[in-house]
Amino acid sequence: MTVTRPDISYAVGVLSQFMQSPQKAHCDAVIHVLHYLKVIGDVLRAIVHLLEELGFLVIKPIKMFCDNQVAVYIASNPVFHERTKHKKVDCHFVRDAQGTRSSVVTVGYMMKPSREEDFAKRGAFPMYPTQNGLIFVPLTFDLPLESQLQEVDVVLHKATDEILTIELNSSSEFSNKISYSKGMQELERYIRHNPECCVIDPLNNIYPMLDRLRIEEILLGLEDLNREGQCRIRAPRFIKVDNFKEANLGGRLSEAELLLPSIVKPQVACGVADAHSMAITFRIEDFEDLSVPLPAVIQEYVDHSSLLFKFYVLGEKVFHAVRKSTPNAVVLFSSYEKNGLKPITFDSLKSLPTAKEDVTSKTNKHALDLGLVTDAAIWMKRTLDLTIFGFDVVIQEGSGDHVIVDVNYLPSFKELPNDVAMPAFWDAVKASYESRKGKLAKDPFP
Repeated sequence: MTVTRPDISYAVGVLSQFMQSPQKAHCDAVIHVLHYLKVIGDVLRAIVHLLEELGFLVIKPIKMFCDNQVAVYIASNPVFHERTKHKKVDCHFVRDAQGTRSSVVTVGYMMKPSREEDFAKRGAFPMYPTQNGLIFVPLTFDLPLESQLQEVDVVLHKATDEILTIELNSSSEFSNKISYSKGMQELERYIRHNPECCVIDPLNNIYPMLDRLRIEEILLGLEDLNREGQCRIRAPRFIKVDNFKEANLGGRLSEAELLLPSIVKPQVACGVADAHSMAITFRIEDFEDLSVPLPAVIQEYVDHSSLLFKFYVLGEKVFHAVRKSTPNAVVLFSSYEKNGLKPITFDSLKSLPTAKEDVTSKTNKHALDLGLVTDAAIWMKRTLDLTIFGFDVVIQEGSGDHVIVDVNYLPSFKELPNDVAMPAFWDAVKASYESRKGKLAKDPFP
Protein backbone atom coordinates (compact mmCIF):
# COMPACT_ATOMS: atom_id res chain seq x y z
CA MET A 1 0.00 0.00 0.00
CA THR A 2 2.87 2.41 0.65
CA VAL A 3 3.69 2.23 -3.08
CA THR A 4 0.32 3.55 -4.21
CA ARG A 5 -0.25 5.55 -1.05
CA PRO A 6 3.10 7.29 -0.53
CA ASP A 7 1.43 9.86 1.70
CA ILE A 8 1.44 7.27 4.51
CA SER A 9 4.83 5.72 3.75
CA TYR A 10 6.62 7.61 6.54
CA ALA A 11 4.01 6.80 9.17
CA VAL A 12 3.87 3.13 8.16
CA GLY A 13 7.66 2.95 8.13
CA VAL A 14 7.90 4.26 11.68
CA LEU A 15 5.07 2.06 12.98
CA SER A 16 6.57 -1.05 11.39
CA GLN A 17 9.54 -0.72 13.74
CA PHE A 18 7.25 -1.59 16.65
CA MET A 19 5.45 -4.60 15.20
CA GLN A 20 7.09 -7.06 17.58
CA SER A 21 5.96 -5.34 20.78
CA PRO A 22 3.43 -2.59 20.03
CA GLN A 23 2.09 -0.44 22.85
CA LYS A 24 -1.09 1.59 23.16
CA ALA A 25 0.50 4.66 21.62
CA HIS A 26 1.39 2.68 18.51
CA CYS A 27 -2.12 1.25 18.21
CA ASP A 28 -3.54 4.74 18.52
CA ALA A 29 -1.22 5.90 15.76
CA VAL A 30 -2.35 3.02 13.53
CA ILE A 31 -5.97 4.00 14.09
CA HIS A 32 -5.06 7.58 13.16
CA VAL A 33 -3.50 6.35 9.88
CA LEU A 34 -6.55 4.20 9.10
CA HIS A 35 -8.83 7.13 9.80
CA TYR A 36 -6.72 9.24 7.46
CA LEU A 37 -7.01 6.61 4.71
CA LYS A 38 -10.74 6.42 5.18
CA VAL A 39 -11.29 10.13 5.07
CA ILE A 40 -8.84 11.09 2.35
CA GLY A 41 -8.90 7.96 0.19
CA ASP A 42 -12.60 7.25 0.07
CA VAL A 43 -14.38 10.50 0.78
CA LEU A 44 -12.43 12.79 -1.51
CA ARG A 45 -12.62 10.39 -4.44
CA ALA A 46 -16.29 9.80 -3.83
CA ILE A 47 -16.98 13.53 -3.74
CA VAL A 48 -15.05 14.19 -6.95
CA HIS A 49 -16.76 11.34 -8.82
CA LEU A 50 -20.16 12.37 -7.51
CA LEU A 51 -19.64 15.94 -8.67
CA GLU A 52 -18.52 14.73 -12.09
CA GLU A 53 -21.54 12.43 -12.42
CA LEU A 54 -23.81 15.34 -11.52
CA GLY A 55 -22.26 17.37 -14.31
CA PHE A 56 -20.11 19.70 -12.21
CA LEU A 57 -16.66 20.57 -13.48
CA VAL A 58 -13.99 20.06 -10.81
CA ILE A 59 -11.56 22.79 -11.83
CA LYS A 60 -9.17 22.61 -8.89
CA PRO A 61 -7.65 19.12 -8.64
CA ILE A 62 -7.49 17.19 -5.41
CA LYS A 63 -3.82 17.25 -4.50
CA MET A 64 -1.82 14.54 -2.76
CA PHE A 65 1.76 15.35 -1.74
CA CYS A 66 4.61 12.87 -1.57
CA ASP A 67 8.26 12.29 -2.36
CA ASN A 68 7.94 8.58 -3.18
CA GLN A 69 9.52 8.14 -6.61
CA VAL A 70 7.71 4.87 -7.43
CA ALA A 71 4.34 6.52 -6.94
CA VAL A 72 5.51 9.56 -8.91
CA TYR A 73 6.47 7.37 -11.87
CA ILE A 74 3.14 5.53 -11.75
CA ALA A 75 1.24 8.80 -11.67
CA SER A 76 3.22 10.39 -14.51
CA ASN A 77 3.68 7.41 -16.87
CA PRO A 78 0.53 5.72 -18.27
CA VAL A 79 2.60 2.67 -19.31
CA PHE A 80 2.88 1.68 -15.68
CA HIS A 81 -0.86 1.60 -15.12
CA GLU A 82 -1.51 -1.93 -16.36
CA ARG A 83 1.27 -3.30 -14.17
CA THR A 84 -0.51 -2.31 -11.01
CA LYS A 85 -3.36 -4.20 -9.43
CA HIS A 86 -5.34 -1.11 -8.47
CA LYS A 87 -7.90 0.85 -10.43
CA LYS A 88 -6.73 3.58 -12.76
CA VAL A 89 -8.15 6.35 -10.61
CA ASP A 90 -5.63 5.48 -7.87
CA CYS A 91 -2.71 6.14 -10.20
CA HIS A 92 -3.49 9.80 -10.52
CA PHE A 93 -3.40 10.67 -6.83
CA VAL A 94 0.02 12.32 -6.87
CA ARG A 95 0.16 13.70 -10.41
CA ASP A 96 -1.22 17.09 -9.49
CA ALA A 97 1.33 17.51 -6.72
CA GLN A 98 4.36 17.65 -9.02
CA GLY A 99 4.10 21.35 -9.74
CA THR A 100 3.26 22.41 -6.19
CA ARG A 101 5.32 20.18 -3.88
CA SER A 102 7.86 22.88 -3.16
CA SER A 103 5.19 25.38 -2.12
CA VAL A 104 3.66 23.21 0.60
CA VAL A 105 4.73 23.93 4.18
CA THR A 106 4.47 21.01 6.60
CA VAL A 107 3.52 22.15 10.10
CA GLY A 108 4.20 19.71 12.93
CA TYR A 109 2.04 20.58 15.93
CA MET A 110 2.18 19.47 19.55
CA MET A 111 -0.29 20.20 22.33
CA LYS A 112 -2.24 18.26 24.93
CA PRO A 113 -4.94 15.92 23.54
CA SER A 114 -7.92 17.95 24.75
CA ARG A 115 -6.57 21.12 23.13
CA GLU A 116 -5.71 19.27 19.93
CA GLU A 117 -9.22 17.83 19.81
CA ASP A 118 -10.72 21.28 20.28
CA PHE A 119 -8.65 22.75 17.44
CA ALA A 120 -9.27 19.73 15.20
CA LYS A 121 -13.05 19.83 15.67
CA ARG A 122 -13.04 23.38 14.42
CA GLY A 123 -11.07 22.44 11.31
CA ALA A 124 -7.73 23.95 12.30
CA PHE A 125 -5.76 20.84 11.32
CA PRO A 126 -7.29 19.52 8.08
CA MET A 127 -5.85 16.31 6.66
CA TYR A 128 -5.29 17.99 3.32
CA PRO A 129 -3.41 21.17 2.32
CA THR A 130 -5.02 24.43 3.39
CA GLN A 131 -5.86 27.16 0.91
CA ASN A 132 -2.55 28.87 1.60
CA GLY A 133 -0.42 25.74 1.27
CA LEU A 134 -0.09 24.34 4.79
CA ILE A 135 -0.42 20.71 5.77
CA PHE A 136 -0.61 19.85 9.47
CA VAL A 137 0.79 16.67 11.01
CA PRO A 138 0.73 15.75 14.71
CA LEU A 139 3.99 15.27 16.57
CA THR A 140 3.97 12.76 19.39
CA PHE A 141 6.32 12.27 22.30
CA ASP A 142 5.51 8.55 22.26
CA LEU A 143 7.79 8.05 19.24
CA PRO A 144 11.34 9.32 18.59
CA LEU A 145 10.96 13.06 18.10
CA GLU A 146 14.05 13.78 16.02
CA SER A 147 12.92 11.66 13.07
CA GLN A 148 9.51 13.36 13.15
CA LEU A 149 11.01 16.85 13.24
CA GLN A 150 13.16 16.11 10.22
CA GLU A 151 9.98 15.66 8.19
CA VAL A 152 8.39 19.03 9.00
CA ASP A 153 9.20 22.61 8.02
CA VAL A 154 7.97 24.33 11.15
CA VAL A 155 6.91 23.38 14.67
CA LEU A 156 3.75 24.84 16.23
CA HIS A 157 3.64 24.20 19.95
CA LYS A 158 1.74 24.94 23.13
CA ALA A 159 4.75 24.55 25.41
CA THR A 160 2.76 25.55 28.48
CA ASP A 161 0.91 22.20 28.20
CA GLU A 162 4.19 20.44 28.96
CA ILE A 163 5.30 22.39 32.05
CA LEU A 164 5.74 20.33 35.19
CA THR A 165 6.96 22.97 37.64
CA ILE A 166 7.97 26.64 37.66
CA GLU A 167 10.18 28.34 40.22
CA LEU A 168 10.22 32.13 40.32
CA ASN A 169 13.30 33.87 41.64
CA SER A 170 14.09 36.56 39.11
CA SER A 171 12.65 37.41 35.73
CA SER A 172 16.11 37.48 34.15
CA GLU A 173 16.60 33.79 34.94
CA PHE A 174 13.01 32.78 34.35
CA SER A 175 13.71 30.24 31.59
CA ASN A 176 16.12 28.35 33.85
CA LYS A 177 13.39 27.77 36.44
CA ILE A 178 10.98 25.87 34.18
CA SER A 179 10.81 22.09 34.35
CA TYR A 180 9.32 20.55 31.21
CA SER A 181 8.11 17.05 30.43
CA LYS A 182 10.64 14.59 29.01
CA GLY A 183 9.26 15.04 25.50
CA MET A 184 9.47 18.81 25.67
CA GLN A 185 13.04 18.56 26.93
CA GLU A 186 13.81 16.50 23.82
CA LEU A 187 12.37 19.27 21.66
CA GLU A 188 14.46 21.86 23.54
CA ARG A 189 17.62 19.85 22.86
CA TYR A 190 16.75 19.46 19.19
CA ILE A 191 16.18 23.20 18.80
CA ARG A 192 19.43 23.95 20.61
CA HIS A 193 21.44 21.61 18.36
CA ASN A 194 19.54 22.55 15.19
CA PRO A 195 19.24 26.35 15.22
CA GLU A 196 17.77 26.25 11.71
CA CYS A 197 14.65 24.60 13.14
CA CYS A 198 11.75 27.02 12.71
CA VAL A 199 9.49 27.25 15.77
CA ILE A 200 6.23 29.12 16.32
CA ASP A 201 6.92 30.67 18.68
CA PRO A 202 10.49 30.48 20.04
CA LEU A 203 10.44 29.34 23.66
CA ASN A 204 12.22 32.49 24.83
CA ASN A 205 9.34 34.56 23.46
CA ILE A 206 6.69 32.82 25.56
CA TYR A 207 8.52 33.01 28.89
CA PRO A 208 7.09 36.45 29.78
CA MET A 209 3.60 35.01 29.26
CA LEU A 210 4.21 32.64 32.16
CA ASP A 211 4.91 35.46 34.61
CA ARG A 212 2.07 37.83 35.53
CA LEU A 213 4.48 40.31 37.07
CA ARG A 214 6.60 40.47 33.92
CA ILE A 215 3.51 40.97 31.75
CA GLU A 216 2.27 43.79 34.00
CA GLU A 217 5.68 45.47 33.73
CA ILE A 218 5.63 45.15 29.93
CA LEU A 219 2.12 46.59 29.74
CA LEU A 220 3.31 49.76 31.46
CA GLY A 221 4.72 50.66 28.05
CA LEU A 222 1.16 51.14 26.78
CA GLU A 223 1.29 54.66 28.21
CA ASP A 224 3.22 55.71 25.10
CA LEU A 225 0.08 55.09 23.02
CA ASN A 226 -2.14 57.47 24.98
CA ARG A 227 -3.05 60.91 23.67
CA GLU A 228 -4.52 63.86 25.54
CA GLY A 229 -8.27 64.16 25.22
CA GLN A 230 -8.75 60.48 24.30
CA CYS A 231 -9.49 57.31 26.23
CA ARG A 232 -6.45 55.79 27.89
CA ILE A 233 -5.29 52.21 27.55
CA ARG A 234 -3.20 50.91 30.39
CA ALA A 235 -2.17 48.09 32.67
CA PRO A 236 -3.97 47.67 35.99
CA ARG A 237 -2.24 49.03 39.07
CA PHE A 238 -0.34 46.26 40.80
CA ILE A 239 2.28 45.22 43.31
CA LYS A 240 4.13 41.96 43.90
CA VAL A 241 4.02 40.26 47.32
CA ASP A 242 6.11 37.43 48.74
CA ASN A 243 4.35 37.36 52.09
CA PHE A 244 0.71 38.28 52.74
CA LYS A 245 1.55 39.04 56.37
CA GLU A 246 4.21 41.68 55.67
CA ALA A 247 3.85 44.60 58.05
CA ASN A 248 3.74 47.39 55.48
CA LEU A 249 1.37 45.80 52.98
CA GLY A 250 -1.25 48.50 53.46
CA GLY A 251 1.36 51.21 52.90
CA ARG A 252 2.57 49.59 49.71
CA LEU A 253 -0.98 49.38 48.39
CA SER A 254 -1.47 53.10 49.08
CA GLU A 255 1.81 54.03 47.39
CA ALA A 256 0.71 52.14 44.28
CA GLU A 257 -2.71 53.89 44.41
CA LEU A 258 -4.18 50.43 44.61
CA LEU A 259 -7.49 50.73 46.42
CA LEU A 260 -9.48 47.82 47.76
CA PRO A 261 -11.18 45.69 46.60
CA SER A 262 -8.34 43.99 44.76
CA ILE A 263 -7.89 40.75 42.87
CA VAL A 264 -4.99 38.54 43.94
CA LYS A 265 -3.36 36.21 41.42
CA PRO A 266 -0.36 33.84 41.55
CA GLN A 267 2.66 35.30 39.81
CA VAL A 268 2.90 32.07 37.80
CA ALA A 269 0.35 32.63 35.04
CA CYS A 270 -0.05 29.16 33.55
CA GLY A 271 1.42 25.69 33.21
CA VAL A 272 0.88 24.52 36.80
CA ALA A 273 -2.24 23.37 38.64
CA ASP A 274 -2.68 26.34 40.98
CA ALA A 275 -1.82 29.10 38.49
CA HIS A 276 -5.50 30.06 38.32
CA SER A 277 -6.23 30.00 42.07
CA MET A 278 -7.30 33.58 42.80
CA ALA A 279 -9.11 35.71 45.38
CA ILE A 280 -10.93 39.03 45.67
CA THR A 281 -10.15 40.94 48.87
CA PHE A 282 -12.02 43.87 50.46
CA ARG A 283 -10.06 44.57 53.66
CA ILE A 284 -6.38 44.47 54.55
CA GLU A 285 -7.24 41.72 57.06
CA ASP A 286 -8.35 39.49 54.18
CA PHE A 287 -4.73 38.92 53.18
CA GLU A 288 -3.64 37.29 56.44
CA ASP A 289 -4.80 33.72 55.73
CA LEU A 290 -5.14 33.95 51.98
CA SER A 291 -4.62 30.65 50.12
CA VAL A 292 -3.41 32.14 46.82
CA PRO A 293 0.06 30.69 45.99
CA LEU A 294 3.06 32.94 46.57
CA PRO A 295 4.70 34.91 45.12
CA ALA A 296 1.56 36.73 44.04
CA VAL A 297 0.45 39.85 42.22
CA ILE A 298 -2.16 42.12 43.83
CA GLN A 299 -4.03 43.88 41.05
CA GLU A 300 -6.65 46.61 41.17
CA TYR A 301 -10.22 45.44 40.74
CA VAL A 302 -11.75 47.49 37.94
CA ASP A 303 -15.50 48.16 37.94
CA HIS A 304 -16.45 47.47 34.34
CA SER A 305 -20.19 46.80 34.20
CA SER A 306 -19.58 43.05 33.96
CA LEU A 307 -18.46 43.41 30.35
CA LEU A 308 -15.27 41.76 29.10
CA PHE A 309 -13.77 42.23 25.63
CA LYS A 310 -11.67 39.26 24.55
CA PHE A 311 -9.16 40.19 21.88
CA TYR A 312 -7.33 37.71 19.68
CA VAL A 313 -4.28 38.52 17.60
CA LEU A 314 -3.78 36.06 14.75
CA GLY A 315 -0.77 37.28 12.84
CA GLU A 316 -1.64 40.68 11.38
CA LYS A 317 -5.35 40.37 12.10
CA VAL A 318 -7.09 41.43 15.30
CA PHE A 319 -10.49 40.11 16.35
CA HIS A 320 -12.63 40.54 19.45
CA ALA A 321 -15.66 39.06 21.15
CA VAL A 322 -17.79 40.14 24.11
CA ARG A 323 -18.41 38.05 27.21
CA LYS A 324 -19.99 38.28 30.62
CA SER A 325 -17.52 39.07 33.35
CA THR A 326 -17.33 39.57 37.09
CA PRO A 327 -19.84 42.08 38.51
CA ASN A 328 -18.97 45.45 39.97
CA ALA A 329 -17.51 45.66 43.46
CA VAL A 330 -20.80 46.58 45.13
CA VAL A 331 -22.35 43.31 43.95
CA LEU A 332 -19.32 41.30 45.03
CA PHE A 333 -19.35 42.98 48.44
CA SER A 334 -22.83 41.60 49.04
CA SER A 335 -21.48 38.08 48.45
CA TYR A 336 -18.53 38.92 50.68
CA GLU A 337 -20.85 39.85 53.54
CA LYS A 338 -22.99 36.74 53.09
CA ASN A 339 -19.81 34.66 53.24
CA GLY A 340 -18.91 35.99 56.68
CA LEU A 341 -16.48 38.67 55.44
CA LYS A 342 -14.20 36.06 53.95
CA PRO A 343 -12.28 36.67 50.71
CA ILE A 344 -14.00 35.44 47.56
CA THR A 345 -11.78 32.62 46.27
CA PHE A 346 -12.14 30.92 42.90
CA ASP A 347 -10.38 29.07 40.10
CA SER A 348 -10.49 31.35 37.08
CA LEU A 349 -10.69 28.37 34.71
CA LYS A 350 -13.70 26.84 36.45
CA SER A 351 -15.70 29.08 38.75
CA LEU A 352 -15.12 32.71 37.83
CA PRO A 353 -17.90 34.74 39.48
CA THR A 354 -19.92 36.32 36.67
CA ALA A 355 -22.79 38.75 36.52
CA LYS A 356 -26.28 37.32 36.13
CA GLU A 357 -27.75 40.23 34.17
CA ASP A 358 -27.68 40.55 30.39
CA VAL A 359 -24.37 42.01 29.20
CA THR A 360 -26.19 44.19 26.68
CA SER A 361 -27.84 46.35 29.36
CA LYS A 362 -25.02 48.26 31.01
CA THR A 363 -24.52 51.38 33.07
CA ASN A 364 -21.07 52.04 31.62
CA LYS A 365 -21.48 54.89 29.15
CA HIS A 366 -18.04 54.49 27.57
CA ALA A 367 -17.92 52.62 24.26
CA LEU A 368 -15.05 50.42 23.18
CA ASP A 369 -12.37 52.39 21.33
CA LEU A 370 -11.54 49.69 18.81
CA GLY A 371 -8.83 51.73 17.12
CA LEU A 372 -7.03 52.32 20.41
CA VAL A 373 -7.11 48.64 21.37
CA THR A 374 -6.02 47.61 17.87
CA ASP A 375 -3.01 49.93 18.18
CA ALA A 376 -2.28 48.29 21.53
CA ALA A 377 -2.54 44.83 19.93
CA ILE A 378 -0.03 45.81 17.25
CA TRP A 379 2.29 47.24 19.92
CA MET A 380 2.03 44.05 21.97
CA LYS A 381 2.69 41.85 18.94
CA ARG A 382 5.83 43.81 18.15
CA THR A 383 6.96 43.92 21.78
CA LEU A 384 6.26 40.27 22.61
CA ASP A 385 7.17 38.93 19.13
CA LEU A 386 4.37 36.37 19.20
CA THR A 387 2.32 34.97 16.33
CA ILE A 388 -0.95 34.13 18.09
CA PHE A 389 -2.01 35.47 21.47
CA GLY A 390 -5.01 36.86 23.28
CA PHE A 391 -5.72 39.53 25.86
CA ASP A 392 -8.71 40.71 27.87
CA VAL A 393 -9.85 44.33 28.07
CA VAL A 394 -12.31 45.95 30.49
CA ILE A 395 -13.53 49.54 30.36
CA GLN A 396 -13.44 51.25 33.72
CA GLU A 397 -16.65 52.95 34.79
CA GLY A 398 -16.24 56.66 35.27
CA SER A 399 -12.81 57.17 33.70
CA GLY A 400 -13.40 55.15 30.53
CA ASP A 401 -9.88 53.73 30.83
CA HIS A 402 -9.33 50.61 28.74
CA VAL A 403 -7.49 48.24 31.08
CA ILE A 404 -5.75 45.06 29.87
CA VAL A 405 -6.28 42.59 32.70
CA ASP A 406 -4.91 39.36 31.19
CA VAL A 407 -2.68 38.13 28.35
CA ASN A 408 -2.33 34.52 27.17
CA TYR A 409 -0.39 32.56 24.58
CA LEU A 410 -1.99 30.55 21.73
CA PRO A 411 -5.58 30.69 22.99
CA SER A 412 -8.33 28.64 21.36
CA PHE A 413 -10.20 31.78 20.15
CA LYS A 414 -13.37 29.70 20.39
CA GLU A 415 -15.61 32.79 20.47
CA LEU A 416 -14.75 33.50 16.81
CA PRO A 417 -16.64 31.88 13.92
CA ASN A 418 -14.70 29.01 12.36
CA ASP A 419 -14.98 30.37 8.83
CA VAL A 420 -13.28 33.57 10.01
CA ALA A 421 -10.83 32.23 12.57
CA MET A 422 -9.36 29.25 10.71
CA PRO A 423 -8.17 31.09 7.55
CA ALA A 424 -6.71 33.80 9.79
CA PHE A 425 -5.01 31.11 11.88
CA TRP A 426 -3.49 29.50 8.78
CA ASP A 427 -2.36 32.85 7.39
CA ALA A 428 -0.74 33.72 10.73
CA VAL A 429 1.19 30.44 10.80
CA LYS A 430 2.30 30.80 7.17
CA ALA A 431 3.40 34.42 7.60
CA SER A 432 5.26 33.64 10.82
CA TYR A 433 7.03 30.72 9.16
CA GLU A 434 8.14 32.84 6.23
CA SER A 435 9.27 35.66 8.53
CA ARG A 436 11.20 33.43 10.91
CA LYS A 437 12.68 31.45 8.04
CA GLY A 438 13.93 34.71 6.57
CA LYS A 439 15.48 35.73 9.88
CA LEU A 440 17.18 32.34 10.23
CA ALA A 441 18.60 32.69 6.73
CA LYS A 442 20.19 36.01 7.70
CA ASP A 443 21.29 34.87 11.16
CA PRO A 444 21.40 31.06 11.54
CA PHE A 445 22.66 31.39 15.13
CA PRO A 446 20.25 33.85 16.77
